[in-house]
Amino acid sequence: MIFLLARHCATDWNLNGRIQGQTDNKLNDQGREEARKLRKKLMSFSISKIISSDLVRAKQTVEIINDCFSVPIYFEKGLRECHFGLIEGLTLNQAVETFGQKVLTHFSRNYISYDLTEYGGESKDMVLKRHLEIFKKHAKTLNHTEQVLIVGHGRALATLLAYFGQDPGIKRVEIRCIKYPL
Repeated sequence: MIFLLARHCATDWNLNGRIQGQTDNKLNDQGREEARKLRKKLMSFSISKIISSDLVRAKQTVEIINDCFSVPIYFEKGLRECHFGLIEGLTLNQAVETFGQKVLTHFSRNYISYDLTEYGGESKDMVLKRHLEIFKKHAKTLNHTEQVLIVGHGRALATLLAYFGQDPGIKRVEIRCIKYPL
């Protein structure tokens, strides 16, 4: 089976450089337009179901996409973004001012060894574990030819892509494919 990975679309916090994590923000006008562009890109796929984070920005992205597909949608808490703890709501500069330079070791393109537990957040292993559990849960119900859309979040999807040996840099309105199981 093929899992198609896509990020939720833009929120005001994205545009303002704020670290969202599990803070529940809505799409803005740009995000709704991005979701329509993503929907158009997905039209060449035969999506049989959509599995999404239960955070509102992912739900709104999925609702716009599913206008054309009308397939079952499953909202999963396990697909939420990495929890950043006390860093959520801050810009990266504010996080450095508040917690010092060491906070930078968990950002940039570090999807291999981050650990935000000292800030009340999650580690890479925690994020990866809950995402893989969702894959396994839904894979049991699919046949080998199905194409399933997964709508999630930047850091969490990047962590998953790195685990599967792919370039972790996933942008909004981009679709990445993972054959599962490998």
